[in-house]
Amino acid sequence: MPDAPDRKRRRRRFSVDADAVVDHVLERVEHAQDERQSWMGLRARRYAKFRGWTMEDTKTFPWDGASQAHIPLMMADVLRMEAALFNAVVGIRPVMSPKVMQRANKERAERANQLIDHQVFVESGGETWIGQYISQYVQEGTAFAMTRWARDARMVHLLKRYPRPEGDFPTAIPVLLTDVVFKGRALTSLERKDEDGYSWRLTLPPKDPVHDDPVEVEIEVYEPDDERIEVAIGMPQVVYDGPAVIVHDLEDVVAPMRVDNLQPVTPENPFGAPWVARLSRVSLDDLRRGKEDGIYDALTTKELDEAEAQAVATTPEGEATHQEDEVRALKDTLAGQEPMPAGAERSFVTMVEWYGPWDADGDDLDEEVIFSVILETRALARARWLTENFPGAPPRRPISKASPIPVKGQLYGIGFLELMEGLHDFVHVILNQTIDNGAITNLPAGLYRASSGLKPETIHLSPGELIPTDNPQQDFHPIVWPGRD
Repeated sequence: MPDAPDRKRRRRRFSVDADAVVDHVLERVEHAQDERQSWMGLRARRYAKFRGWTMEDTKTFPWDGASQAHIPLMMADVLRMEAALFNAVVGIRPVMSPKVMQRANKERAERANQLIDHQVFVESGGETWIGQYISQYVQEGTAFAMTRWARDARMVHLLKRYPRPEGDFPTAIPVLLTDVVFKGRALTSLERKDEDGYSWRLTLPPKDPVHDDPVEVEIEVYEPDDERIEVAIGMPQVVYDGPAVIVHDLEDVVAPMRVDNLQPVTPENPFGAPWVARLSRVSLDDLRRGKEDGIYDALTTKELDEAEAQAVATTPEGEATHQEDEVRALKDTLAGQEPMPAGAERSFVTMVEWYGPWDADGDDLDEEVIFSVILETRALARARWLTENFPGAPPRRPISKASPIPVKGQLYGIGFLELMEGLHDFVHVILNQTIDNGAITNLPAGLYRASSGLKPETIHLSPGELIPTDNPQQDFHPIVWPGRD
């Protein structure tokens, strides 16, 4: 009988140069950030007016301490608009309904309605991210959101209490675990770790043998008293498995500015984005977990150690890698939020998730791929084809954008803060001039003769005050301002 052929036990990887990929990705991301820097500055200025931060500075014109009143015109109108849009979306549930083409599928369509509503509002916390998306949509003029299916498995520790079984633990605990704790579920293996029967290790068969691995469970038994026992169970468990919608800040999504949307450039979408990048924080625990599970399979052990060292050594005061970070820091300062003190550790790195074309199979033709690059250490952590993670025809990136007033040929649209900025400035100028006029009318300035007995200093008048002069009619003359409505 001939020998069986060798099987590929390792996952197929990209044939790419990691250094070339990292340079290609970060160079384009930094260039796009430089392109939009002026626009980001104008955006920060509008947001400061929206929050009233510009009114906190002491005004020096036309005199020190002149009126700097703030009327929340922009905030009132924006909140009214956001509330109307939010109620329009959330007020009708389900928010979307399938169209039934055949009567036989009517019942299936109703079940689909309930499933969609449950996934949007129960599993993924729809009310929260819908409000965030509407807020960014109205204020910024452009809203970015990433939609994907998320599955998260964590080590879960449970503590259960039972009546103390009769007999010795080495004999009674296996029956308790099989019949009571796991309710008759078949065990692949059961191993006693100590002689007294207080520590056990067992293996459960996977629910889906194709996609899941056997589950290893650690068991510890405790006796709080003579009548009860406590069974501590430690086992990996899927804590979330459903749709996830992540609304990103504008700083966290980077793409060329002269595009209409974030989807790949194709014959039917000639004004799409050549590439798009998403910046996110990845905790060191998730980074280690991802490398162990094969998610970050392009990351070496040395690069993982470097990422951990870099994350610990970096503090918010020194983590600004681009001017956009300085804008964020300015917003924190104006809002009265102080960064963490120097020396405080952080436990995350910045992951640049880049979507774009790349020749990954060596045929001199580009395909849509996904690269994950650690920004702090410039290390490639993951490389995949786009349709490998997000299957579909035509291929679509999981990041979308929307604008209330889109601008043809530009990524960023016009928001309501930008529309109201001119009216905001006009109203505040008129208001401050009116207040200044009242102040100077109530306490008028005046002229006095240099040879009079008045001292050469600023005189502040108060009701009923008398100022001694040699000739009141000639030595002092108040300036009378014309009255205003």
